[in-house]
Amino acid sequence: MTAVLLKGHTIGAFALTGACALGGILSAYFWASKKPVPRALDIWYVVCYVLVYVQVAMGALLYSRGFRPADATHVLYGITPAVATMILVSSKRSLEGRRAAVMTVALLAFAGMGVRGILTGFAG
Repeated sequence: MTAVLLKGHTIGAFALTGACALGGILSAYFWASKKPVPRALDIWYVVCYVLVYVQVAMGALLYSRGFRPADATHVLYGITPAVATMILVSSKRSLEGRRAAVMTVALLAFAGMGVRGILTGFAG
């Protein structure tokens, strides 16, 4: 079971990083072109939010089963997007008009943290 969880956490890290990078790039396009964010991209934001929390949950389960990251900052790269996601979701209405700009920065930062998380991954 733990091996499956570890494999899922690894695959999920790549999925999260790719999804956030794509969402950030698309948000940058809508921000630069001053077009409103389409509903499909709003749904993509939710996909990214869910992937963040799935990764955190799997990481917490692995940690509880004795797996430790090779580098302690690995935990920081997982917790930071989770906290930021709570802030983004709670301030959705106040972001109207600048949502694409904020989501560009947030999702590209999440993607960067995903890369760093992958590089500081589990030692076993």
